[in-house]
Amino acid sequence: MGQCAWCKRESRWGYYPIVEGSTFFVCLRCYFGLPFLLVWAILKGIGKSVLEQVMQLSDLPKDSRLESGRFRYLFKELNTLVGRIITRDFRDLTEATLKVAPAAFWTRECSKKYHPVDERGLYGNLVHTIRVGRVVLVIVDACGYSRWTIDRVLSGAILHDVCRHGLDGKSQYSDKEHPRLVRQLMDNNRIGLNSPAREEMLEDIEKHMGRWDNPSYAPGILPSEVLHLADAVDAKLVEVK
Repeated sequence: MGQCAWCKRESRWGYYPIVEGSTFFVCLRCYFGLPFLLVWAILKGIGKSVLEQVMQLSDLPKDSRLESGRFRYLFKELNTLVGRIITRDFRDLTEATLKVAPAAFWTRECSKKYHPVDERGLYGNLVHTIRVGRVVLVIVDACGYSRWTIDRVLSGAILHDVCRHGLDGKSQYSDKEHPRLVRQLMDNNRIGLNSPAREEMLEDIEKHMGRWDNPSYAPGILPSEVLHLADAVDAKLVEVK
């Protein structure tokens, strides 16, 4: 008879494991049940990405298209990217903005003129967002940026097309002003108004459109760096199914 060191209950039957030369009493219920409890907790959500803990599917706009298995897979993939944002300022900005994103961000297509086939239909914009985020992770790893810069670019990648079809998501085509509409969306919902992280991220988003052969947008990297990055991106990217 003894008191269990874990549940503090009196029990007739138990076990005395030896830990660093000392023993303590553990009841059979805890001894055999704890491993199953830990497995259950892990399967139920310990280790989930940050977005899943803060934002659930129920937080999204009411739309039958957000109930499919395909969407749930893409939502989890986006969660994984958000979970890679370590800096609190950028994470908060990203989560808060996704919560007020138009339904079109989650469901609609990208431009049929500039994007591959699987980004031109249902959920195309979301597929594109995930791909851009994955490319960003490969490039920032190759460049050795600071944690702040990595999270700045990754946050921008996740939010850069959040207003692709306008603030209300009802534009027939991609809104040419959508890079600047992200700022308006955040202003309207008072997101990060005093955050220096917000301004840095929005600056990146507002400059993300334009042809690279235009001097105003040319990244200015060396040919050898282009080859290095292209090779790394192709080798390390995981397909969005």
